[in-house]
Amino acid sequence: AADAAVAQILSLAGVGRDGPRLAELETSSTAAFEQYIRAARASADGRASSEIAALDAAIALDSSFGSALLLRAGIAREHGDTALLRRLTTRLARVRPRLSERDRLHWDASQALHAGDRTRAERLARELVVRFPRDPRGHDMLADLYFVTGRWREMEQLLRETLALDSLGMSAGDGPCVPCVTYGRLVEVQWRRGDREGAERTARRWVEVQPASANAHHHLAKVLARLRRGAEAERHMLRAVSLSGGDPGQQVALARVYLMTRNLDAVDSLLRAWDRSGSPAYDAARPDIRSLLTLERGDLRPGVIALQRALAADPRMRWLELVLGTLHGRMGDYRSATTLLESHGHLQPGPVKLPLDATAARNFAWSHALLADAIAPSGDTVRLRALADSIALVAPSSYFGRDWTLHHHVRGLIAMHGRRYAEAEREFQRARWGAAGWTRTVVELAKAQLAQGRARDAMVTLRDAYEWPDAMGRYQAVRETDSLMAEARRRIPAHQQIPLGALPSGDSVRLNRLLLQ
Repeated sequence: AADAAVAQILSLAGVGRDGPRLAELETSSTAAFEQYIRAARASADGRASSEIAALDAAIALDSSFGSALLLRAGIAREHGDTALLRRLTTRLARVRPRLSERDRLHWDASQALHAGDRTRAERLARELVVRFPRDPRGHDMLADLYFVTGRWREMEQLLRETLALDSLGMSAGDGPCVPCVTYGRLVEVQWRRGDREGAERTARRWVEVQPASANAHHHLAKVLARLRRGAEAERHMLRAVSLSGGDPGQQVALARVYLMTRNLDAVDSLLRAWDRSGSPAYDAARPDIRSLLTLERGDLRPGVIALQRALAADPRMRWLELVLGTLHGRMGDYRSATTLLESHGHLQPGPVKLPLDATAARNFAWSHALLADAIAPSGDTVRLRALADSIALVAPSSYFGRDWTLHHHVRGLIAMHGRRYAEAEREFQRARWGAAGWTRTVVELAKAQLAQGRARDAMVTLRDAYEWPDAMGRYQAVRETDSLMAEARRRIPAHQQIPLGALPSGDSVRLNRLLLQ
């Protein structure tokens, strides 16, 4: 009883103060509470591995600590750790009657969203915001819902309101650090909407407000790398690594910046350092980064071998099957690509039984879209048409809006094979998920425009293909995008070409404006 009382006092500290605070943070263990706060601070500092360690410690100290369980489950979902997510989901279901009202609303909203009940999920998320207006976690939940359903303008407005919770826009204090999370999400949603200048402005504002934040420099580096300003991107990413104390997550982000800036030797050096460290924190990152490196160099076999070894060593990293399957497709091994991607999409052997739940529908739609893209060079349009129809049938059950239009990407590939380029362009436009989304869709759209003799349109489209090499951006090599961009520029008549030599080195923002004109 004494422990519970102390924990309650800790969670209610600062009730009379203005600004954000964590509501109903309840645990019977003061030590577990301290670990949770340590996790929050590590997250704000960009030290992801320390955040996870602190959350695991909090849960070990109090297995019914709802807020810690919810946060850890969200990270497991984000990382694709389905085994851990199942264990945490089971535990949350068992302790649900003992959860605080805030945590119960959060849990129910999350369950509704991933069950495909978007109406109920939004109602519960809005209730979180109304009942706990100073707790940014409710705003984050509603922002998540807006993101996965493609309501980016509403998400941007909500994030700006969340920032207003912290009147200084910079104070972390002993409560939640609103800018530490919200600025980063605001950068991403602006980029998703195609507001590149806005994304850069927000990222620079974050660095100005919190110059000692590793995450601030990380996000600015990410934007600059996308804008092809490599030297400045590398400088900010190295600063992020330094500020985080060499956190593995920030080092992996540095490797991705090096991939985007074509500094492949630096990626090699990082991989060797990770191998020497023997740290399990790099177990998933090593094969993923190595596969991306081999994609950039055009020699796919080392990447395939690295992924196969990683999956053999730890079958829980099933998401690597998606990358491995696409590499097999690029090598012309369509049978292996089919085996891997079909298996991943079905989740279990045997025929698919409809309707699928929202999570299974997401897995099915994405893995089969990747399969179609991997086998498209084979020219088997009958198979592609069957895949497009299957995705169109299953995807509406997914909770992720990206999946609802993936079948248009496959239909675009079919039209490209038939040299129906105007039709292909329409299909790829329908398949786009924001300005960038899946980079393969953006690149194929540019190819369709190029095939119709619209080189300038293709160049403008290809700007969006320089996406962060992760998630939907990991399936397109930067070198291939560069090559296609050069090809598009060669096709523009000499008298219409932009005199690149007259531009300051690296002035891609000015170049983009000129291209649009």
